[in-house]
Amino acid sequence: MFNLTITLFQVPQYEQLQILICNGNSLTTLAGVEHIKHLWKLDVGNNQIRSLQHLSRFIALGSLILSNNRLQWIELQHIRHMFVLDLRLDGNTILDADSNYRQHVLDCLPRIWMLDGIFVSTSERNQVDEFFTQSSLTQKPVRHKLARDIFMPTNLKDRAINGIFGSKATELFAKFPMNCFVNSELDKRRIKHLASTVQDLLLTEMRNDEGKKHDEFLTENRHILYHMVDIRQNHVEEFNMFLILLVTHILFEIPVDLLNNVFDITHIKTIGNLNIDHIFSSSEELKYMITSLIHAVTPIMLIVLASISMLYFIIWIPFIIVSLIRLFYDPLFLQDVTILVMTYCLYICPLASPFISLVGLPGVRRRLRRNHWDMPWVTRTAQTRIRPIG
Repeated sequence: MFNLTITLFQVPQYEQLQILICNGNSLTTLAGVEHIKHLWKLDVGNNQIRSLQHLSRFIALGSLILSNNRLQWIELQHIRHMFVLDLRLDGNTILDADSNYRQHVLDCLPRIWMLDGIFVSTSERNQVDEFFTQSSLTQKPVRHKLARDIFMPTNLKDRAINGIFGSKATELFAKFPMNCFVNSELDKRRIKHLASTVQDLLLTEMRNDEGKKHDEFLTENRHILYHMVDIRQNHVEEFNMFLILLVTHILFEIPVDLLNNVFDITHIKTIGNLNIDHIFSSSEELKYMITSLIHAVTPIMLIVLASISMLYFIIWIPFIIVSLIRLFYDPLFLQDVTILVMTYCLYICPLASPFISLVGLPGVRRRLRRNHWDMPWVTRTAQTRIRPIG
């Protein structure tokens, strides 16, 4: 695992590599990556990649980060057959520009488990199918980005023979056969396997990257994220509160004393046998991934919500998760956030107040000032004070 200014032609000597991070290396091609037979995580975000052709022999990847490149829709044909447990595609301008971005990605890629931090459930798959069915009945139907019968070269038709299988892919298909029937029960199993994959990748990166924060929450129990999914089944309301509190903490950096007060009032410092207080002091990446997993496994019980504002908060949680993960991987996304806030704040402020609170980030404040935006913003700070931004 490394992150250097390289070309992937240098990579074949590392064919046993399982994690390759080439984020922000000005890569224009993935040529050479097909030689890494045991590859399980590939991070090539923030590059200049236009083609995914060199990924076409892979059968499965645990994590594939393609954010902020120059991909077009037709390139997704090269990974259409792949099982990707965690895929990031945000920040590719042409893809992002489509108002039905998520529906199209799920339509093009029927075997991805999580897209941009949000789990893809069987129910959502059915909704996407229904979306295209209903659209086909209108005067201006939404067209599929990829044809149903794309030409396939002979050497790629039988990937069971010609495809690239690493040990992790073999383990995946032992638990989830390629043609297994998909339903809500399988969703639960997929989320648990996804949790294990996330923890395994994070632990591996911690061991091999001195720059990674040492997360005590992960090292205490190598299967803690897997067990967290199990614990949720008997503690739905507690996990609802935990999800809301964690997202709020990510947005506002809740002071420790205030956080402890919340724990005392809600009695969620320990849920089942899970001690959650370490999560709030963990790395940003871990907090984002836990938020994604909890959102995937926790059905939101709207009937127990005490106020309309809380209802709005819950509705916007998926959007917040995607935005926060995107901010983590792409600092330049701050510009997009600012434009969004400045353009729509008067219309969606009551509905999107958690997202608009991102203006509390220093980078956003600096950009607001640079653009002479003089609306009397108010933000909640980690010092427990409320002050205007101007």
